[in-house]
Amino acid sequence: MALLTPEDSDPVHKVTIVPRGSALGLTQTLPTDDRHHTTRARIVAGIRHGLAGRAAEELVFGHLSTGAASDLASATHRAHQMVCRYGMSERIGPIYLEESKGGEVFLGRDWMSRRSYSENKAGEIDREISRMLHDLYADALRRLREHRPLLDRIAEALLERETLDGGDLVALMVG
Repeated sequence: MALLTPEDSDPVHKVTIVPRGSALGLTQTLPTDDRHHTTRARIVAGIRHGLAGRAAEELVFGHLSTGAASDLASATHRAHQMVCRYGMSERIGPIYLEESKGGEVFLGRDWMSRRSYSENKAGEIDREISRMLHDLYADALRRLREHRPLLDRIAEALLERETLDGGDLVALMVG
């Protein structure tokens, strides 16, 4: 079960290869309880989960495509929030580093953004976000390699049925 629902993450509700909008497939998780906040472990698990599709593509096909663009954007955004908003980076520390937007929302608002930290700190932030994403991507790839037979069973079932729910995935994991 560790492959599909890593510790501290929400269980997988549905996986589909039916295209919808710009998504060529979808893995949907659902929380088991109501939450008003989240933990570092849950955010990390969510980032790893988001990077797993790209890692699977690399592992199975030996190349990368543009299919994971929205997953990469989401993972990068979450990692940035961990570092800059939530103070969840051991290297950067417990400090709030979000940029402040000045004035009303209008066409040129990005020109009025103010950073409350130096260029040196901005470089540290960039390096930390990059390190986090590279480490979590490597971990997703490692987990997929370890569970390659399960990955192949899920892929075969998806090609046959197009959509699997959480119960189907559990059955595939059990054998």
